[in-house]
Amino acid sequence: MYLLKKLIIAVVRIDTTLCQIHNLLIVYQQQQLSHLPVGDVWYDKQDVMQKLHISESTLLRLRRQGKLPYFRIKGKIYYRPADLDELLDKGASIV
Repeated sequence: MYLLKKLIIAVVRIDTTLCQIHNLLIVYQQQQLSHLPVGDVWYDKQDVMQKLHISESTLLRLRRQGKLPYFRIKGKIYYRPADLDELLDKGASIV
C-alpha cells in the first residue's frame, strides 16, 4: 500500500510538470508567431529550392553554415524573401 501511494504521488508530480511544460510551449509558440509580420510572403523549402535551383541537401548546408536565416513555425521552416535576395546579392557560394 505504501509503494502504491508513493507511485501515485510520483505520477501526479510528473503530470503537473508535463502540464507546466505544455503551457510554456504554448506561450513560446505564441511569442514566435507574434514576431512574424502579418501579410508578408514567406517561402518554404520547396519555394527556395526552386528559386535558387538547389537541392535539399544544399539548402540544409546553407542553413547550417548560417548563410540563410530561417524561422521554424510549428515544426515547419520558412525563409524571408529579403534573406534570399541578400544571399544572392552577396554572391555567396551556394554550390
